[in-house]
Amino acid sequence: MTNVKKFSPCLLVGKGVKSSSCLKLVELFMSQEQQPMTEQEILNWARDAYQKIMGFLGEQGLVIESLSESESRYLAPFVAVWKLKTTEGKWVWAISGDLPSDFISSEGATSARETLRAFSMRWQMKVEKIRNNADIEEEQKKLADLMEERAVQLYQVFEDDTFWQSA
Repeated sequence: MTNVKKFSPCLLVGKGVKSSSCLKLVELFMSQEQQPMTEQEILNWARDAYQKIMGFLGEQGLVIESLSESESRYLAPFVAVWKLKTTEGKWVWAISGDLPSDFISSEGATSARETLRAFSMRWQMKVEKIRNNADIEEEQKKLADLMEERAVQLYQVFEDDTFWQSA
């Protein structure tokens, strides 16, 4: 997992260098109390995000054979996008981080960037379905609010070309 790429504008966030695009995203996801992460904290976060998604996929009945490090991306402490191969030989895109964990077939997106858009659209549809339910519980309302907020943020990252420049 050491070769998974960070989103390019935030490569040096932990070292005190911040691009305007990175600052926009930091403002979207971070609270004012959070401090920039060190390189070791970023690596620990990526490892934890990977373990989180592996646990989630296991709960969903998926057993993972391998990770495509070259196609996976992360932006600590916000989001990680993983391209994973199941033991059945199928590829899936999975997402973890400071948002609900989820996965889709690799047929639903061709890149990490397209995956963010796919999750954004998927979550917006789920939010609408939850809110159209007359018997919505408080916990479901909170989940819908979080999913809606993160869907917007994911789409903003998808849309911003500076996040997708080569490092």
